[in-house]
Amino acid sequence: MADNLTLFATELDVRTPENLLRARQIYEETQEHSDNGAAFRDGFDLNVDEQASECRLRISASPSGDTGVVIRFVRRCAQEFGLTGPWGFEWAHVCSKPMMHSFGGGALVLDLTTGDTLAWNDTHGWLARQLAKAGRTL
Repeated sequence: MADNLTLFATELDVRTPENLLRARQIYEETQEHSDNGAAFRDGFDLNVDEQASECRLRISASPSGDTGVVIRFVRRCAQEFGLTGPWGFEWAHVCSKPMMHSFGGGALVLDLTTGDTLAWNDTHGWLARQLAKAGRTL
């Protein structure tokens, strides 16, 4: 049986040491207290270097990396901490065995001020669209 994984690693600058600590609390919330009933810690790993001079969260794929959970967490942090400007990350879909349609990836850019998606792309959809223009399918 093949294992399908979603891999990513990114950072989010939360500006202050206090926000670093609060972001850790948000991440650790139980399912009953988090948005949409799913705990953030179930979708990614969060590393906080409280000794560092920069106030950056390091967000990476856990064994069950979930890009949607990352986006919810970043939107929540942006709203709570008043973060502004664009932020983005990319991911890769990989498979432990060479199986058709099991590889790809994507990227997303959010406006932290509004929480809106500014742009996104997925490689599987892009490839399908390009082939369709030539009358081919995946």
